[in-house]
Amino acid sequence: MESKANHSSWPALSLSEANRQLTAPGMPLEIEEKDIRGVRLKVWKHAPQNLREVFLYGRKHGEKAFLVYEDERVDFESFSKASIHLAWHLKQL
Repeated sequence: MESKANHSSWPALSLSEANRQLTAPGMPLEIEEKDIRGVRLKVWKHAPQNLREVFLYGRKHGEKAFLVYEDERVDFESFSKASIHLAWHLKQL
């Protein structure tokens, strides 16, 4: 079986072209410049505003794999439940 790398059409586009397409205006990974603490930085325009938003977005993935280490797997829902459990214990301190 021949590898895709041997075909002249592979890769379909360069890394820089893929980056340009993914970060273009209107795309989910669109980049913009912002002043953060007096420093002009490139940031994702549609990035979550806080860790809560990241957490809630992750919960939408349910039983899909979230963390994989060798033969161990943790899905998004299990990680969410463990995080909530940890938060509860931390509040008790």
